[in-house]
Amino acid sequence: LDECYYKHVGFIAEYSSSAINQNFILDFIKDTSVFPILHRRITEIADDILPEKNASQLSGLANQIRDCYITLTDYLMNKVRSHNPEFKNDNFKDNLSEFLTMILPGKQSETRRNVINSIAQKGWKMNSELVHKDSVTVFDIMISFNILQLVVSSLSNIIVGNNMPLNKIKCPRCK
Repeated sequence: LDECYYKHVGFIAEYSSSAINQNFILDFIKDTSVFPILHRRITEIADDILPEKNASQLSGLANQIRDCYITLTDYLMNKVRSHNPEFKNDNFKDNLSEFLTMILPGKQSETRRNVINSIAQKGWKMNSELVHKDSVTVFDIMISFNILQLVVSSLSNIIVGNNMPLNKIKCPRCK
């Protein structure tokens, strides 16, 4: 009986992960307009990070990373259709905080919200320093670039996760 149960659980887990991977997530990502744009920009930046670049060229890459952050938050704020009258397209810090509060509401999401916001804010701050720094190194750009990738991936996972049907199911006893 135990062997049958474990095989059943294994088959169900394999089937559900296969179904989710093949259908829902891929369809969602195809329908999301900004993530392909960000993916293309991130790929272009990754190809341009070379050790032989001089400081001004690396500062240009920092500007491209900054544009990715702004594109991301503009998309997110337009996605939730914020009613904030103070909304400014280039205000990364406030826009990200507002988006995270809307998509991850409540006390139960506070840790996730704070971690993602903290990483993104520190990545934004570091990148802002690189844009104005005279002696940018390739390692500075690589760190800033990796933080950008982490932020984009985390926000993508939040959006996909919030739209998954299984996340809407609640326990009838404890809700």
